[in-house]
Amino acid sequence: CNLLKMLKKLLISLDFDGTLFDSARRIATFPELQNIWGEKFNSAFQEFRKQGEFLPHLFATYLYQQGLLASDSTQNLIKHFNQLQRDAAAFVYKDAKEFVGAFPKDMLIILSRAHPEWQIPTIRNSGLYDRVSQVLVVTGDQGKAEVLQKLSLDYSPIFHIDDSPRELEHIQKVPEVKKIFIKRSGNESHIKGDCSNLIQAIAIIQNNLSIV
Repeated sequence: CNLLKMLKKLLISLDFDGTLFDSARRIATFPELQNIWGEKFNSAFQEFRKQGEFLPHLFATYLYQQGLLASDSTQNLIKHFNQLQRDAAAFVYKDAKEFVGAFPKDMLIILSRAHPEWQIPTIRNSGLYDRVSQVLVVTGDQGKAEVLQKLSLDYSPIFHIDDSPRELEHIQKVPEVKKIFIKRSGNESHIKGDCSNLIQAIAIIQNNLSIV
């Protein structure tokens, strides 16, 4: 068993939105969302996610149906989301590039819960797609846990960095994964973060490796 563990390789799994990519900074400026930005928006987004993953036209329609968006604002909101996707490189956190530069490419993956039709082009436009060995986009509450469970057969240790306590909670059932909660400025979770930026995350990983 110990020999098998020695033969496995280190893997660092990175969430995308809120971890590598500051989408909220741009979305907060969308004029169509000014009246609901904050807790009301976050609540609506979580409810929407129970039906499926984000696509601009589906989310805009949902907000309209909930009385949170005027009918004549839906098309403009969709256009703003599409522009955000095109401009994705401008909203990558500064420490994201430093983080991916600190480890070999074959140790890094992006593991994101989202709609592949939306997220794959966004990650490509961000400039991070080719800085990692794999980009895995999953759907549903258990998506990340299922992928990490499979990866644990070939990799050890595995670190997963995520800005969402909800997503990290779903990963609890995969004990082989060392979870790192990155709580960036603006994250309103009441849970204490393990770090507030990716530079601190590098130190956490290095410290863990030194005592393994």
